[in-house]
Amino acid sequence: MSSTFGLMRSGGLLLVAAFTLGSCSGAPEAATSTPTSPPGGGTPQPTSPGGTTQPTQAPGTTATAPPGGGGGTFPDGSWTAGAAHLVVTGDHNVTADLALIPFASMSAEGTTVLQYGSDTVQVFLSISIEPAGVAIVITTEQFIGGSGTTTDTPCAANFARAEANAVEGSVSCASAVVISTGGAINQHINLQASFTATR
Repeated sequence: MSSTFGLMRSGGLLLVAAFTLGSCSGAPEAATSTPTSPPGGGTPQPTSPGGTTQPTQAPGTTATAPPGGGGGTFPDGSWTAGAAHLVVTGDHNVTADLALIPFASMSAEGTTVLQYGSDTVQVFLSISIEPAGVAIVITTEQFIGGSGTTTDTPCAANFARAEANAVEGSVSCASAVVISTGGAINQHINLQASFTATR
């Protein structure tokens, strides 16, 4: 499991999404976030990339993700249900309602990965949530594309709900880079994804 998350941290999220396209089907679920513990123990505190501390919560109960974006952490464990709505425009156009894929969605070692798919369309959505930000990858038969919320990337993330056992949020990206399976180069997409996940 740690090797999978290591790949994602080093830019291998596209590989995870591509693997999902070839081997996963089923209904996806939503994700949640939890606070991080300060050095030396104490009450966990959600953090944002700018270093602002959000209201603290009791360990193992709820967490508050930074408004306007940023990431967060959630307790280790699987996500069992959820849904996502995806709209892609630009050099490719996709609209899809997807379900959480429980066996491919989990939180571990500070990283939460939520995978969504469909039994009727070949579209897969992967959302990775870490303390420093959120990354998103879309995999279809025509292209693989996505980005993240860290510096110099075209995405923003917002959380309407962020608890240890439930998450609801959205990610939007402008002019995210696309790798086309047809060989086209210099392609970009705009994407909007709303998602939920529960345990």
